[in-house]
Amino acid sequence: HPLRKAKNLLLTPHLGASTHEAKQNVSIEMARQVALCLQKGIALNGVNVPRIAPSDAAQVGPYLSLVHNLATFLVQAFPGQLRSLRLSAQGGIPESALRPLCVSMVVGALKPSTAGAITPVNAERIAKDRGVRVHAETSTLKRDFMNLVRVEADIEGTLHFATGTVLGH
Repeated sequence: HPLRKAKNLLLTPHLGASTHEAKQNVSIEMARQVALCLQKGIALNGVNVPRIAPSDAAQVGPYLSLVHNLATFLVQAFPGQLRSLRLSAQGGIPESALRPLCVSMVVGALKPSTAGAITPVNAERIAKDRGVRVHAETSTLKRDFMNLVRVEADIEGTLHFATGTVLGH
């Protein structure tokens, strides 16, 4: 490039993130994100997991646990072969949160019947390998709550569902 030959130009590598302060700030932010993931199951910048926007994390976090627990409840209350899962989110739950919520639901549904580790990284693949269809949708709220989630499980041809919301903070 012609700029490389300019006599009055000095080119250096980008070293902005190599300062002591920058390294310290990155370390603190990484520790915060690890703690958030361990405490609430929210992986803000995970490579192999569905991403939740930081602006949505506080609102969506409690619903991750809720859909996980609803799915776990259904497969334990109604034993049999799981054929499909459907997640319906109503109200102000952002559409961008649908996939992370769906993955949390799948993890909850598969964990009780699996000897190996089911994680947000491998849950969708394991569900597909087992022939479990997974679907998620959002709609406007039809109830008296701010937000509502419904997990529906087809277990041996019979539909079972559980609905829940998060109250307070």
